[in-house]
Amino acid sequence: MNGLEGQVARLQLGLPIDPNVFDAALAFIATGDDMVDFTLSSLMRILYQYPSRIPPELKSRMERAVLDFRYWFYPDEGDVHSRASTWTEYHQLLYHSLEYLAGQRYPTRQFSKTEKTGAWHMEHGKFMLLFWMSIRARAGFSEWLSPGYYGDDFVGLLNLVDFARDEHVAQLAARFCDLILLDIAIHSFDGGLRCSMGRPYSNMLKEP
Repeated sequence: MNGLEGQVARLQLGLPIDPNVFDAALAFIATGDDMVDFTLSSLMRILYQYPSRIPPELKSRMERAVLDFRYWFYPDEGDVHSRASTWTEYHQLLYHSLEYLAGQRYPTRQFSKTEKTGAWHMEHGKFMLLFWMSIRARAGFSEWLSPGYYGDDFVGLLNLVDFARDEHVAQLAARFCDLILLDIAIHSFDGGLRCSMGRPYSNMLKEP
């Protein structure tokens, strides 16, 4: 995922960032390929948490990436083709959390894919997030106790916990974090999950 997670750690530790890593991450986001939501999630955290640590020219490029990103498929757009996976449970959470946080951060800016304001995207992202959460609350996770995908859920949820200004959204995200951690605690034994699970892979089962 182009190493932005490592740059978050460097910023937290007060170390200098590597511009080459940001260049690679921005180039990847521009492709619209699968997994771009992970990279943009790290970029969004940096824009929220460390904006003063980023050189102005790089920060401008990062903001442009946020404004040009495709956050979902909207009814009035017509046919849209995407190489990115958006339909699985954790991808839905990542895309909706990104749209909400992008709109919240840039409420008056125009987003290029829809030509709508950030305020509109924040409300759309919030609606989709609450819908996602309501399904999980009523029916549980389709990727339940997955040793890989529960960790991916935290990427979107913790960004909401840390940066959502709507207290209701932030508190719901925190409750889902608590629920996932409780799930892991209850079903762990001898260093790994020992239970039924949704969407595991052989390497996840072999290596806890």
